[in-house]
Amino acid sequence: EEKQKMKLQKMIPIGFERAEIERLRQKFERLFAVLEDSMEAESLEVFGSFLPPVDLREGDKAIFICMELAGVSADEINLTVNSKEVCIEGIRKTSKQTQKAVSHFCSERQYGKFRRVIQLRWAINLKEATAELKNGLLKIYLPKLIDRRGAAVKVPIKIIEGEK
Repeated sequence: EEKQKMKLQKMIPIGFERAEIERLRQKFERLFAVLEDSMEAESLEVFGSFLPPVDLREGDKAIFICMELAGVSADEINLTVNSKEVCIEGIRKTSKQTQKAVSHFCSERQYGKFRRVIQLRWAINLKEATAELKNGLLKIYLPKLIDRRGAAVKVPIKIIEGEK
């Protein structure tokens, strides 16, 4: 068995091992992000609070966040972004029709304060981040910073005549 393990280790290139470790690291980061979100959802016990649904997608050049906020106006939303997290908070007020109702037969929509914090695991270009609210969807665009570590840069060489 030891000889077979040694043969296998010799056959697998070092770059492959690093790529596999990086893939596992990314999976663990995603797992912890899901666990953080679920813990946040469980800890939200304040009356009149809710968690709007969020989609988080990663593209080659940007991170995209989409949140359902039907019935919420832009001035009722506070959106802040820093290098570590995105915080979206606000309030969805009950409609006038709901306030005048004598009784409800069914009430599935949620109202009150909301707050979602999304941890960022990417370097983001904060100056170019944008957000728009259209048809009840808050769409946030966070462009990634280009990682220049390890990239080769051509350095020009000055030619100095008559050096002594």
